[in-house]
Amino acid sequence: MLLSSLTFVLLFGYALLWTVIAQSVLKQAEQEDVVLPCQHRFGHLQSKNLDIEWLLQDSEPNQKVVIAYSSGAVYQNLSAKLRGRISFAADYLLGNASIKISSLHSTDSGLYTCKVKNEGIYDLKTAINLVVLVKPSKPKCWTEGQSLQGNDIKLQCNSENGTQPILYRWIHVLDTEGQQAKFHPGFHIDLQTPEILLLRNLSYAKAGRYECKASNEAGEKSCFVNVAIKRKMLKHQRRSSSMHNLLWGQQAQALVPVQSSLPRTEPLAPSSLELGRTRHPLLTHQQRKPRLTRVCQTRHI
Repeated sequence: MLLSSLTFVLLFGYALLWTVIAQSVLKQAEQEDVVLPCQHRFGHLQSKNLDIEWLLQDSEPNQKVVIAYSSGAVYQNLSAKLRGRISFAADYLLGNASIKISSLHSTDSGLYTCKVKNEGIYDLKTAINLVVLVKPSKPKCWTEGQSLQGNDIKLQCNSENGTQPILYRWIHVLDTEGQQAKFHPGFHIDLQTPEILLLRNLSYAKAGRYECKASNEAGEKSCFVNVAIKRKMLKHQRRSSSMHNLLWGQQAQALVPVQSSLPRTEPLAPSSLELGRTRHPLLTHQQRKPRLTRVCQTRHI
């Protein structure tokens, strides 16, 4: 009974130890290279019976061999998704069976196990949980609300892709004069939604250029938004502006020339009688009278 209990404790302890070892985590950013270490104890032996296998447990249910050494040959094209990107990183015959994976993809994440055997004796190594981190995608910045003096507006930022959690940080980069700006008491960030910056009671001191930085363990990306504040028009100013526009419209309408629809006519030529009555300013009374007499005499004949 005591032996059974002791055996159970040993097995439980071994299983617990193996579980802890199996959860050894190695994180690396996408597109980077990574080396998964594996040191074995058969390096001092010159044996042709050395076998090395690296196994991957990913989203698929079964483990699969991704690279191997057996019978004096290396097999490194066993995985379609790792083909051309996986290789031994050191001299595996001398006790270092570490592997290198180049240009990591997000699909390379998984549990990698190094298994070394020599003449029927196994040397199992630590399983490594490789986590490929994806940098945040370039975020988008935009504003919500009218940027009028005295109003409240929201600056929003969002990165659609990347390994979670993604952290957001707002910086007032430049003021309206292009100088380094500072945060003011009217800036409010809710820790529950750090991607939103609330600007309360807008003033010209809060205008300028803002930067949002989206970051995670793999890196960071930024976007920018400009805040230009307009003066809010008071009620009497709006009435004055409306009246001014109305009067200006009436004046403009009055200045438009009206074209007549009647046909244009040429001036009439003066009649002979009117020519006879025309007084020349240089003629005297005596000079004009004979002309009238002659006209009358002609009429009597």
